[in-house]
Amino acid sequence: MSKQQQHFCIVCNQEINPRLVMRSKNDNGDIMRCPHCRLTFVNPMPSEQAIQEYYNGLYRKESLEFDLQKQKWANTSLDGYIEELKRLKKWLRQDFLDLGGVLGYYAKAALTKGLKAILVDIDPVSVEFANKHQELIEVYQASIQEFSEISSHKTYDWIFLRHNIEHFKNPDNLLDTVYSLLSEDGVLTIETDNNAGVEILLHPKTTRFYQSLYSKNYEGSSLIDLLLKLPLAVDPPRHLFGFRADNLSQLLINHSFEPVKTIHYCLGDAVYWPNIPNTTIYLLIEKLTDFKIMSFLLELVCLIIFPFRKMLNRLQMSSGLCIYATKKAR
Repeated sequence: MSKQQQHFCIVCNQEINPRLVMRSKNDNGDIMRCPHCRLTFVNPMPSEQAIQEYYNGLYRKESLEFDLQKQKWANTSLDGYIEELKRLKKWLRQDFLDLGGVLGYYAKAALTKGLKAILVDIDPVSVEFANKHQELIEVYQASIQEFSEISSHKTYDWIFLRHNIEHFKNPDNLLDTVYSLLSEDGVLTIETDNNAGVEILLHPKTTRFYQSLYSKNYEGSSLIDLLLKLPLAVDPPRHLFGFRADNLSQLLINHSFEPVKTIHYCLGDAVYWPNIPNTTIYLLIEKLTDFKIMSFLLELVCLIIFPFRKMLNRLQMSSGLCIYATKKAR
């Protein structure tokens, strides 16, 4: 690459000559990767207007009615997070700040656990839904930066940043803001898709989605291409970065956080990715007795490859990752 094409890597804190991962067919931006830390990102970034237009009312369909199943998943999921915090001796039974928490199912779950739950989201449709259905006392329609400015230096014990960081054009600014909001003894739970997550390309329920997603916008996007290039899950204007455990940990360290536990997880994990449940024998019998043959075959394949997916998880190649981090003095 020429000097004009150099890029500043937010993890390495230096200028790099990024490698091309996938070339865009349109104006969405190419997918690039740092040759040192393997941070994956879109270049050039979409405009602020394009991002705002994408997110405004994004969850309009999901906001039409309260989904009891999603709430049950969130309740079970949050129990798992709390158990992990207790194992880490980081459980502070006080407040729960859900940044970018969309419709508020996790904030509502926190409320039922006796926590003071605060929800922040920029989407007016999501905030309207949360105010109507989630019985939360504090709901803010604001960006995370705007919320920080109006919170008057208040800090919070548990900050929940679930599948958010990959959406931000400037993760540096995001983490600086989160640092200012976290109490001295507090804990940050941060999650994102795993850029090394081969599993998501091989799961029968997600393979077609991702292949279609990339073939529409990028050159060289066969399943083999995707497995070799691993653009996951950069998808502008939605996802602008793709992280792995090592580079996300380093980025947290750069911003005075101390990662204390990293967890890789598969699709269907009851705590970390509950909305694509794993196949059970009961579900197979149900599909078969209802004569839903194609659904039965799909679930059967899912069950057969489950051990392979667990092996990928041990190799840190499963679909998602979560890091629990504390705050260091600056």
